[in-house]
Amino acid sequence: MVPTVFRTCLALLFSLVLLGSATAQTVDLAALKRHLNGIERDLRNIDTAIERQQAENSRIIRDLSRTTEDEGDVTFEELRQAQFEVDIAQTRLLTLAHRITEHGQRIDQLNSSIVSSSASMRTTERDTLQRLVDEAALDWRDRIRNASNQMMERLQTYQALSAEYLNLREEQLDILQRHISLDALDGVGDMEESPVVTRLRALVDQLGQQALTLSNEASAIDDGNPIAVQRRNLLRLRADEALLRSNTRLTDIAIVESRSLLDALRPIRSEPSIPTRLFVEAIDELNAADATLAQRAETIDLNRDGLSDLARILSEPTQDATQAEALRERISGLRRLLSTQGREIADLREELANEIAALDRERTARDRAELLTRETARTDKAARERIAAEIRTIPNELRDIYEGRYREVRTAVAVAPERMLAVFGGIVVLLLAATIYLRHFLLKSFVRSDATRATEIPLEVVRRNLYWLLPIAVWYSFATMFSISTSTTLAILKVLAIPAVAASLRDLTQVIVSYQTYGQQRRIGKIITRATEIAVVLSAVFVLAYVVLGEVDLLPTTETAINRLAYSVFVLSGLPMLLFVFFFSASRGGGSYGRIRRIVAAFLSLLPPTALIATGVTGLLGYTRLALVMLENLAFAITIVAAMALVLGIMNDLMEGVTARIRARDPARAYFARANFLVPLNRAAQLGLVVITAWICMEVFDWTVETPIIHEAVQVWRTTVFTVGSTQYTIGKVILAVLAFAFVFWVAGWSRRVAYTIIFGRLKDIGIRQSLSVFAQYVVVVLGVLLTLSAIGFDVTTLTVFAASLGVGIGFGLQNVVNNFISGLLLLVERPLRIGDIVTVGANSGTVMQIGIRSMRMKTFDEFDLIVPNSALISDTFTNWTRTNSVMRVILMVGIAYDDDPELAINLVYQALQEHEGVLKSPAPMVTVEEFGDNSINLRVCYYIDLYGNFSGFTVKSQVLTRVVKSFAQNGITIPFPQRDVHMIAPKPVALAQDGTPVDVVPQREPQRENNEWIGDAIEEVTGGGDANKDGF
Repeated sequence: MVPTVFRTCLALLFSLVLLGSATAQTVDLAALKRHLNGIERDLRNIDTAIERQQAENSRIIRDLSRTTEDEGDVTFEELRQAQFEVDIAQTRLLTLAHRITEHGQRIDQLNSSIVSSSASMRTTERDTLQRLVDEAALDWRDRIRNASNQMMERLQTYQALSAEYLNLREEQLDILQRHISLDALDGVGDMEESPVVTRLRALVDQLGQQALTLSNEASAIDDGNPIAVQRRNLLRLRADEALLRSNTRLTDIAIVESRSLLDALRPIRSEPSIPTRLFVEAIDELNAADATLAQRAETIDLNRDGLSDLARILSEPTQDATQAEALRERISGLRRLLSTQGREIADLREELANEIAALDRERTARDRAELLTRETARTDKAARERIAAEIRTIPNELRDIYEGRYREVRTAVAVAPERMLAVFGGIVVLLLAATIYLRHFLLKSFVRSDATRATEIPLEVVRRNLYWLLPIAVWYSFATMFSISTSTTLAILKVLAIPAVAASLRDLTQVIVSYQTYGQQRRIGKIITRATEIAVVLSAVFVLAYVVLGEVDLLPTTETAINRLAYSVFVLSGLPMLLFVFFFSASRGGGSYGRIRRIVAAFLSLLPPTALIATGVTGLLGYTRLALVMLENLAFAITIVAAMALVLGIMNDLMEGVTARIRARDPARAYFARANFLVPLNRAAQLGLVVITAWICMEVFDWTVETPIIHEAVQVWRTTVFTVGSTQYTIGKVILAVLAFAFVFWVAGWSRRVAYTIIFGRLKDIGIRQSLSVFAQYVVVVLGVLLTLSAIGFDVTTLTVFAASLGVGIGFGLQNVVNNFISGLLLLVERPLRIGDIVTVGANSGTVMQIGIRSMRMKTFDEFDLIVPNSALISDTFTNWTRTNSVMRVILMVGIAYDDDPELAINLVYQALQEHEGVLKSPAPMVTVEEFGDNSINLRVCYYIDLYGNFSGFTVKSQVLTRVVKSFAQNGITIPFPQRDVHMIAPKPVALAQDGTPVDVVPQREPQRENNEWIGDAIEEVTGGGDANKDGF
């Protein structure tokens, strides 16, 4: 140190003597010295600031402890000051961060300068004096570097203390936000302190006393003479006027209070320190003020009616005209006052509505901002010590809390009469007996026999956990009978409900797994059950501890640590639930549909545990508010979905049960009742359940039109697709129209089926039933289409103009369609054929199956469907075999030999006809001799059959002919076959040539020529013959 100082002094001495460059060197050394002195001064200042900051932090810690213990009223100024301290601490911390960064850059520059100077001194040859100056400068820079490093350490220490100070201030602000109430705002709370309200209430009392005095004075007047009666009536009118005036003053009080409340709550929208719960309370206060003003508006209307009655009474002649005129003037002024008050109330209610909307928007914005606010868990030594110290005090605080509740319960029992204790004991006995009965008899037998598919598992879970529900019922009965405070009642109910819920979840898992696993799947089910049981027990223990600790007013740091631990438990609890994916994937189902159901069930089973794990991870990352909202929404979503699934299952089970009862009573109508009544009612109930569920979700999750997804959907819904005239048709209208048209046509088909089966079911004529039911379908379609068009804004009267254009279109392109449609209407009206008739159209015969709008469908005897246009039935000829009756004549021809006895043959054929069941007795069959044929005597067999009978015409004909053949064979009657005479003609002798070959009797002709060409060549050329054609190939 001494040589360094000596060299420095020597360098300064020589620099004072020398000229030129020595002046700059002296200035450089002096600047370094001043720089060092400045850093040392800053070190002293920063040490002082560190000491003060430590003291300030200690003081705030003590204040936090006192704040948690003292739950006194928090003023709005305290909250504002706490927010100001937080803002200042944030600014200071930000400034320190910039200063540390800048100081670090200076240290880096100083290091670089020292390194470069040292390197220059080693490599450069300089004189002795300059070298001494350079060494002195290097020494000063080294000392400055050491001081700068110390300054950096102090700044970092001060930064840590400032960060702790910010955290403490934020904790203090958090505590104040918990304890502050809306009454802390000026103008909110007890309005009796307002001088205006006090004077108005005094005036109300004065007017009330005046009205009472006048009423008593009027009651004391005897009605012996008319003048006294008039005076009494006038006094009563004055009493009524005083009462009406007092009501106006009450209205003034309501206006003043509402105005003061509105003015007091307006500033909270611009205060960042106001917690969001105060916004909810402020909205409730403003809604209450609006309700009060609405009530006062109704009172004003009643007062106006009362003034009208008073004015009518005063219009009658009276002897005291002066007082009557004065009273009329007062009534007129009171009427004007009521009008003014009415306008003020209307304007004030509008302002209240606007302020409520503004507060709600601000609350929503702050809630969204809080969702993305990250909460940092403090892990420094001071925070850990503070958390440990507070945790050590928790047992004593819990003991004090529950000792107070025990004293409350003991006091309630001590002051209660013995009769109430006896009644409570009887209730406990009844609850115990009911629990035992339900567990061992009622629910057990119901689950085994009468339970439906949807209620079987829930009832089994309830049956297993009835003993867990018993303490809850006993405590609720006790708290209700002995008037236990709400806080104590809810606290004990939570403690009792947590084990019950945990046991229910455990048993629910066991029941689901046991009911759905078979064979080798039970191993997977056992693993899932064991893992879920461990997770449920762990979660229940921690939730119980969390609920109990929630009754203690803890510091935010401690709550943050507990919350992180809770979110860790959520993650651990969600992991075993992921095993349900393997359970549903390994379960067996029927075919591809069962495989799809397994995939869907496996995917859905992933949602709750994934959401729970995501909630835990979000909380561990510090987004506590977001994690809490996710947890609440997850719980609500699971509850809503489970309730919806249970209700849907119950509705399906009820439908199946009703169907089974109908099938047992009337099997023929079971399918019709299910398809046309039970299934539509079930679908309508499901649609109503979906609407109710959507409404519940909107209320629970606070969905509004301003919600982003809903807002975008509404915008798309309102997008205009096309415009007709002045009417705009949006996507929503188009979708509603399509759904409405689909519903109309479905209702039309449903009405046709119901009309055919039920409304017109007693008509024996099937054709009439079909015609009336189809006509009902047409009516429903027309009315439904017209109503739908009117509902979407279409002017139905324009259809008259459209009809002209439609007529032109019908004349060209739609002629056949309209022709078939009109023909269908004619078929329904004239009814030339009916459902079930046997007809022949052209070359096809069959049974009429359906008469539609455009065509008729018939099933031929070859068992295929034939579609015949309605216009063909109207314009062409067809045969209806069963139009008037179902009797049909059949004619057969039977031939016998000329050697046989015709009478015997006739009797045998007639006997065969009489013995067959398909041959009608009336008209009676006939067998006659038709003619003498070439080979046989022909018998004409005529009989009648019923086309709707048990035997078809082909069957009857075949069996009758078979019996005839057998009867003829048994009685020696033959059925001849055709006989032909063949005449043999001898051939003529053939001429022979000289060589012995036969000579052709046909003379040979020479080919004729035409234009010197052979005709045969032309034929070959035309037919493609000849060599030329072959060459072409």
